[in-house]
Amino acid sequence: MAIRNGNPVHIIGKPEGCAVIRVKVDASWVRSLDAAFGWVAYDDTGQELGRRQVRTRAESPLQAEALGVRDIVEWAREERIYHLDISSDCLQLIIQIAEVDRGSHMIEGILEDIRNAFSFFHCLCFSFIPRHLNGLAHSLAKQAIKL
Repeated sequence: MAIRNGNPVHIIGKPEGCAVIRVKVDASWVRSLDAAFGWVAYDDTGQELGRRQVRTRAESPLQAEALGVRDIVEWAREERIYHLDISSDCLQLIIQIAEVDRGSHMIEGILEDIRNAFSFFHCLCFSFIPRHLNGLAHSLAKQAIKL
């Protein structure tokens, strides 16, 4: 695991010289197992490319966040996006994506889906960002859980 701007980042491939699509993701969860995630994608100029908010079921906030990351990876593959930088305010998830042997049993299958997609991408980054920098994705997730 590397450090970028003082925060952990896990990088697969070589990010130099490529136009990277940046995506911010967040999840919302309540004890009743109701959950939601939201994400927003930007091109290298900062123009919004897309956003999604999904209400779902999850056993934990970590699982909800992992479902959001898996959704982004699937979206990027469908859109043939080969250079992707995913930012999340869930440090535990970023660490578990990077460390294959440390996955939580609750999200093991989701992590496997994410890791199986690594070979599709030329460059794939998973970055931790502080919550205050993740406002739009946070709002999308909060709105979706109320639907």
